[in-house]
Amino acid sequence: MARGSENKGPGEMGSMIARLFREQKREGHLLLNALRQHWPAVVGEKLGRVTWPLRMEGHTLWVAAKDSAWVYELQFLKAELLDSVRTWLAAETVQDMRFRLGRIPAADAAEAPEADSGATAPVDPAADDRARQLAEAIPESSLRRRFARAYAKRRKQQDKPDPPLS
Repeated sequence: MARGSENKGPGEMGSMIARLFREQKREGHLLLNALRQHWPAVVGEKLGRVTWPLRMEGHTLWVAAKDSAWVYELQFLKAELLDSVRTWLAAETVQDMRFRLGRIPAADAAEAPEADSGATAPVDPAADDRARQLAEAIPESSLRRRFARAYAKRRKQQDKPDPPLS
């Protein structure tokens, strides 16, 4: 008896399922990155300053809030926020939102000491913007601050004139 396409073996089915999960996970990462890049536009400037999309778990978007009062408040805004996210994504991919206390990149940057104090004007504003975007994408605040300090140090080195050749 010939095997038809409907008679897939367990190994073939397992690889199909694994591929489906990889694709879903990749889609979640793409959606999360898109949301992070445009978060204040998605939820509004005020909420964009006190919240941050953390991760996608299946069809659930986890969002960090600046403090416990905001975690509580966001429960009442959940339906409105879910509609905003779905409208912005033009998809029903996000079916639920959960909120927890967490670090907010923009707030962390505002609270961090000036890493580049005394630096001269940037040579390449586009590079500085890209570095800022990269820093904002780092979820852990201590690593984000270290990145900002390292970038500022590198910028200072670039701005110094070359020593005289003697």
